[in-house]
Amino acid sequence: MSQTKANNNKIRLADGRSLGYSEYGDSAGKPVLYFHGGFSSRLDISWADKICQDRHVRLLAIDRPGIGISDRSANRSLIDWANDVRQLASTLQINRFPVLGWSLGGPYALVCGFAIPELVTAIGTVGGFGPPDPLS
Repeated sequence: MSQTKANNNKIRLADGRSLGYSEYGDSAGKPVLYFHGGFSSRLDISWADKICQDRHVRLLAIDRPGIGISDRSANRSLIDWANDVRQLASTLQINRFPVLGWSLGGPYALVCGFAIPELVTAIGTVGGFGPPDPLS
């Protein structure tokens, strides 16, 4: 079993932007894609490294556009996130995976289930938070 401690990984997306992510846990374990909360980044889940190692989980924590080491992207909608996730999974050769969203990461997990259901095996949200704008 090998442990991954890479916290500043990036891939180049089709539109030229960089998408940043960190890996925690067991690099040979079952992949889980993690979406951070609103006022944080891919680093907010670093505390789970040992837990993921012990449970043979490869936790991939991804920075949303404009956060951490991911490039900004103008005029995005929530559903655009699913395409970024699809490209990351393809680059890392991950065929199917569960997603987990913490707080404001919850809607990003849910949109992946909607937009790329052929890739997403399960969706989890913890303290899910919706858009701050009132619904009309």
